Amino acid sequence: NFQRVHLLSSRLRELLAFCPAIVLAILSFSDLIITQIGVFYGTLHFELGKLFPLYVIYLLVCVCGGSIDLIIKWRSSQGIEKTQIFYLLLGFLLTIAIAVPANLFFQSVLSVGLFRIANYSFIFIITFTTYSILRYRFMDIRVVIREFTIYLLSLLTVLLFGLLLWFPLTRYFFLPPLVSLSLILIASAAVFRWIQIPMRKVANQYFFSSLRQTEEMVRFLSKKLTTLIDQSELVSVFLKTVIDSFELDKAGIILRKGTSNYYESEKLIGFKTKNLFLKSDNFLIRHLKKIKSIEIKEELTLKIKNSSSKEETAQLIQLKEKMSKVEAEVCFPLLNKGKLGGLLVLGKKTSGKPYSKQDLELLRTLANQTAIALDNARLYQEVKKSLLERINLHEILLAISSLVHTDKILNLIVKSAIKFTDSQKSIILIMDEKKKKIYQAAAEPSNSNLLSPAENIQLYDIARRTAKEKKLLFSKLLVSCPGEELPDGKKGEVQSVLSLPLIGQKDILGILITCCSPLHSYDQEQVQILSILADQAVIAIEKAHLIDDLKRAQVDLENWGKELGRKVKEKSEE
Repeated sequence: NFQRVHLLSSRLRELLAFCPAIVLAILSFSDLIITQIGVFYGTLHFELGKLFPLYVIYLLVCVCGGSIDLIIKWRSSQGIEKTQIFYLLLGFLLTIAIAVPANLFFQSVLSVGLFRIANYSFIFIITFTTYSILRYRFMDIRVVIREFTIYLLSLLTVLLFGLLLWFPLTRYFFLPPLVSLSLILIASAAVFRWIQIPMRKVANQYFFSSLRQTEEMVRFLSKKLTTLIDQSELVSVFLKTVIDSFELDKAGIILRKGTSNYYESEKLIGFKTKNLFLKSDNFLIRHLKKIKSIEIKEELTLKIKNSSSKEETAQLIQLKEKMSKVEAEVCFPLLNKGKLGGLLVLGKKTSGKPYSKQDLELLRTLANQTAIALDNARLYQEVKKSLLERINLHEILLAISSLVHTDKILNLIVKSAIKFTDSQKSIILIMDEKKKKIYQAAAEPSNSNLLSPAENIQLYDIARRTAKEKKLLFSKLLVSCPGEELPDGKKGEVQSVLSLPLIGQKDILGILITCCSPLHSYDQEQVQILSILADQAVIAIEKAHLIDDLKRAQVDLENWGKELGRKVKEKSEE
């Protein structure tokens, strides 16, 4: 309803406004408005009727009232509607600026040919209105005006250049006019594109400085993205530059965390919430994975109105709700090698204007560059983290090799498991010789043995399955702390569990278990480190078993020696 006239908001006002128009339209067939119409000396002449001043006043009131109404609506509206009203106002002003003076005041001055051309000015309002209705994403009118200005300045410069060449070619070189004109056209065509470069600089500096600043900041950001390696700094610089360049009220980046099925906000500026978590099965995530293109919330409203399918309408409404939930006006998928690595979430422009076609193209380019830069930063951080972990692992293995007591070794292993995997708890369970009973040998944190009976049952269940299958297992553990409500109505928090069997030379000795939040996932390198720690636990347990066996053998040997001595003594006494 961007085209509706707010000043005529009631039926009575509409009736009062259009009644004079109907009356004047009928009276136009009489001599009361104009009379004695004719063409004299190539111009249109007519005599003014008695009601002609009233006709002019009514026409000017309608034109001014319509313009004022559009200006008021343009100032109070936002987004796509604001741009639609602007284009409608622009087309209307261009039409009346040509048609009204030509038809009311200059009809006796203009030739009939020019007068007819003035009537074609209605093409402006028809074209701009059609463009406003059919398009969701508009061109930035400043870009159009700038390009027109550059071409106009270049053309005027080339014409001046041609005039300067004309006189020496015809007067001093005595070349025929046709030859001179041909040479000038060839020279003008050669320098026209070259002339545009300084003209563009002049236009950007003196007439379109805001556009120039935006483009310069975008170019600066493109170069900066290739030099930053730290992910946090990269995200901060990117979001700050985007907010300043496009004058946004909020912006944020949501990234996938490792190989998990969750997307978590890396940094949010201007949002009400501090953190955002989205699952991979979230409708917005699935939609962006499918279309691999930008989505604009304001366009969804128009798409919902134009949708003919109930199923499509329901999907669009659901998508709009999901975007509103994350406070997003525009969502850009951060794609790398065709995979969705994250989302760029943007808010509204502080000016109330919608994103122009040029804005979206620039942001799409920046989003693609940012996705690559973030992936490079992630790889760098992974390599750096891997190197540090290898160094720390080497130090821990040296520490383990220097320890003698098995309980100290196992405690160091569970602490190291938490350190390397960012787990919440780590436990080593050991099986007895008959493989029927399982008991806890080490735990971190130390109060992990204070689990509820239900949690103990689940953990020992996982341990038995791991011992039976003798392979690494991923499981879920329901912890009885306050958390999300489960389908059965109970309160609890679900944790991800990774269990590794401690397999000795002959049989399984125990199980190493680590628990973490479902938002966290174990990558391949962390699993390898846990496997190394599990091997160290196996060595420690087998060493303990060996020491126990040696002690038992020593005791048996001592007992056998005593028994032998006693028997020898008895024989000697006999």
